[in-house]
Amino acid sequence: MMYIVLDSNILLHYISFEEIPWQEEFGCGEVTIVLTGMVLEEIDKKKDDEKGKIQKRAKAVASRFKEILIAGKSGKYPVMFVESAYATEDERRRFHLDRNDNQILFDIRKAGLDMADVIVVSSDTAMLLRAKQQGFRIYQLDDKYLLKEELSKEEKEAKAAITELTRLKNRLPEPKLIFGDTDNHIQIRRVAAYDIEQEVQKRMNELRSRWPEKTIEDEQEIILGQVYNRVSQEMILQYNISRNKFIEQTEKKIRLEAERDELERRMRKVTVSVYNSGHATTGMMNIFVDIPDGIRLYGSNSRKKVEYDEPSTPNYYGLKQIPRFNVMYGYYKPSVTMWDVDDYIKKRQLKETAEPLTHTLLHEIFTFYLDCATCPNFGLKWYIADAALPEPVEGVLNVSFVEE
Repeated sequence: MMYIVLDSNILLHYISFEEIPWQEEFGCGEVTIVLTGMVLEEIDKKKDDEKGKIQKRAKAVASRFKEILIAGKSGKYPVMFVESAYATEDERRRFHLDRNDNQILFDIRKAGLDMADVIVVSSDTAMLLRAKQQGFRIYQLDDKYLLKEELSKEEKEAKAAITELTRLKNRLPEPKLIFGDTDNHIQIRRVAAYDIEQEVQKRMNELRSRWPEKTIEDEQEIILGQVYNRVSQEMILQYNISRNKFIEQTEKKIRLEAERDELERRMRKVTVSVYNSGHATTGMMNIFVDIPDGIRLYGSNSRKKVEYDEPSTPNYYGLKQIPRFNVMYGYYKPSVTMWDVDDYIKKRQLKETAEPLTHTLLHEIFTFYLDCATCPNFGLKWYIADAALPEPVEGVLNVSFVEE
């Protein structure tokens, strides 16, 4: 038995589910159509709220399911109704049940069906992707089953009105802020904080392995059966002393490098651009972006140099490392450049001006970095005062993090 879960877009925009040869589509025997409570709610809402073709279609679909499920009339395929399942608060958060697609998939999972026998059918890419990520088999129905486009008189009049309104509206510029060259919302993968101490100890163990302590036997050689010492016991002692000092001095450098690598792994670059989606050229623009309290954004210069003493390579003579010398700067200490998590942008409002933009052009105005291990979800409220518009425009850029 194959259980076919139909999304509402299949029921509204394709021919009747009873006219589709499901066995041929899937190459199987018996099939059962699965209708969830959430899909039925979506159909009922279209039936009550929409007008024209969609409302008419929703009424026909709702009526047919009423005949099968309530009046008990038989159809070409058996229909199984799955009511919306109870979810705890933890499940609501974990499965993001505020989205209808996730509620539909949650209800199917709770219905106790064998996942191997379930296939989710939709024309919605987002729904198919969510279903695939949750382990469901998915299927995108062929466009040959789509209903033919037939506009009613009301739809034709509405379409003509929208066309005229769009034509008039497009005589104005439409500046807005976007991330990079995409949208006003980005999702960033959350980065788990790394155990610095564990990484330091790993690198220190590797260092000790490369520079082990020596014994007098390590510097002996046998010539014609006689054992010769290349160095004295005192020199071996001096080597081990310098070796231990080298290990100790190098630990600070290793720790700094581990901290640098960890912060580089956590920082994500984000670019904000101003974009003109209108058909008219903008005027000079004054742009303002508000940073919420508690949100740390970092600039490209939010870095620091941390110096450390140059370790002296282990030797038999107690020689110290000669300080580095540069003809321009003289003697200097080596250093590690890393992100300074305390050197974030202190201003709570960023300001910038931009030259006029023609249709579809964009201009990069801000670049900042986020710590993907500690930064919470947030929104950046923005305002644009365009000399070509009578009133400022505003919006919000949203940043959210997805757990690994």
